[in-house]
Amino acid sequence: MLAQGLQKQIRQNTGQLDKQRANQQLNPGQQQEADNLSQGEKQTSEIANNAAKTLGQIPGIEEAIKQATQKMDQAGRQVAQQQTGQPTQGHQDQAIQNLDQAVKAAQQAMQQQQQQQAANGQGMPMPVPGKQPGN
Repeated sequence: MLAQGLQKQIRQNTGQLDKQRANQQLNPGQQQEADNLSQGEKQTSEIANNAAKTLGQIPGIEEAIKQATQKMDQAGRQVAQQQTGQPTQGHQDQAIQNLDQAVKAAQQAMQQQQQQQAANGQGMPMPVPGKQPGN
């Protein structure tokens, strides 16, 4: 899922920014980076919401993505306020975990569908070209 990869990158960049600032005020370049990260959280949240609309019929996905976007929104607000420490990174980590859950739910649904299709295909005889059924 695209949102999952983006969120992991945002989380990594937030951690790097937090280390660079070393408990000091952000310099202008770091402030710009924080603004970019906040914007990235918003965009990632939108991407995840679109995925939820598309995949919402699969059990477990919609709720996991909803929880993830809530954490992304919280993290985005905190980064916009130049809060790059553990609380913000914790929200980002939780968002990643929720997105991981959504991906696992999608994978399980795909496997179940493939198994059902395979099971349905095994019980049906394959037609032989040129032969009529019952002959």
